Amino acid sequence: MSVDSADLSRLSALLDEVIDLDAAGRSAWLARVGGEDAHLVPALQRMLAAPDGPETADLLERGPSLGAAGGEDETASVFKAGDLVGPYRLERQIGQGGMGEVWLAERGDGQVRRRVALKLPVLGARRSVLVQRFARERDILASLTHPNIARLYDAGLADDGQ
Repeated sequence: MSVDSADLSRLSALLDEVIDLDAAGRSAWLARVGGEDAHLVPALQRMLAAPDGPETADLLERGPSLGAAGGEDETASVFKAGDLVGPYRLERQIGQGGMGEVWLAERGDGQVRRRVALKLPVLGARRSVLVQRFARERDILASLTHPNIARLYDAGLADDGQ
């Protein structure tokens, strides 16, 4: 299942509305969904029909398919599976956007065994702007504690300045 990044928050909100309804209530509720949300109904039906099925599990494991905002062409990654970024070994890319890439990674130094989502800025001509944005995002995430918000475990610079 491919979910456009612009639709992801709306899909989440719709799932919150329908998830606790019984089968009859869900059918009636889905029949009333229309307008700008009508194109999300097939995805909702598939997820509700098989909440533990491989398609839903795949979306939860893989995450949504996120592209660059505004339909921009995605650029080739500067990272590859197996690369070390600080103590983290990159496993596979799970997202990409205008500021950077998100990789599934595991701590590779043997100190703590934990799989994480590692957000890496793609630094270039806008380096100073991106560094400031990521620092601000780091500070905000570090102050948040909620079960539905990703927890910040670590932040810093790799040996190569990344």
